[in-house]
Amino acid sequence: MIALAAAAMLLSSAAHAQTSESQRDSLERAQRQLDSLRRASPTLGTNLFYWGSGTPNAHVLFPVGDHLTLGVTGGLKPWPRWAPWDWDDQVDSKWRHFAVVPGMRFWPKYNYSGLWLGADLLWTHYNVGGVTFPLGLYPEVRENRLQGDFFGIGFNIGYSWWLSKHLRLELEAGLAAGYNTGNRYQCAWCGANLGKTSGPAIVPKLGLSLAYNFFREKTARKQAEPACSITERPVIPAPSDTVKTVVPATPADTIKIIVPVIPGDTLKATVPAAPADTVQNGAVRDSLLHREIIIQQRAAFVQYLRQMEESARQEQEGQ
Repeated sequence: MIALAAAAMLLSSAAHAQTSESQRDSLERAQRQLDSLRRASPTLGTNLFYWGSGTPNAHVLFPVGDHLTLGVTGGLKPWPRWAPWDWDDQVDSKWRHFAVVPGMRFWPKYNYSGLWLGADLLWTHYNVGGVTFPLGLYPEVRENRLQGDFFGIGFNIGYSWWLSKHLRLELEAGLAAGYNTGNRYQCAWCGANLGKTSGPAIVPKLGLSLAYNFFREKTARKQAEPACSITERPVIPAPSDTVKTVVPATPADTIKIIVPVIPGDTLKATVPAAPADTVQNGAVRDSLLHREIIIQQRAAFVQYLRQMEESARQEQEGQ
């Protein structure tokens, strides 16, 4: 019995080590599958800083391989000031525009993870007057109104953080340079046309965006359990299963040899496994292989005990 208990402890330790390794492998496979789904998914986002100017906006990105995404950004501000309901023409300021920005991003690690380098094209139609921009930008619109178009090319750099399984936070900065053409007017709402204006211009870009990636996780089909369950702990014969074999001898020399055997020829040697929803094909194969090794070891041990029983019987008969 002591030998059986020691063997059971060794088998149990090996089973627990195998289970821990299987669980780690399952978690790593699940993370790799999630990363693969993420970098192959489209995303929809919006720039919170752009909303600060009163401009509803959105951008979409589509993956092209594992390190490149293509997309487009759009913004539209049809009302003259920040609030949609502020249409007071007595206020001498106006800022209406829309913009279309197709672009690309290169992700050194993989799509939507960490650093990116980007390039884009910019077209915007604007109607701006009586507005003071920060950092001294566009001083000509402080006293006059400009209405026209800007065409440019820009470069940007950014970083992406995963906030949850689908949601990301993006921070980016960039600069676009191009050509501006339009008309100059005397005031924000009216006034004479003061003539055409054109020339080079720059447009800075700063963004803090929330983006959502669209994908559906693949649910692994439940594996069919083999005849010997792999979710149970190793079964050790209970005392009630012990068979007492009495060797015939003279009454004074009667020897009782107690041989623990397992009822019938069925051996239950099973390995605790990871939860059913996380067991993958590799873990199942490893568990089944370990189960076969345990069965062979226990069968050899039982055979050894039976040989001892037979030897004792023969010695007794010789006496």
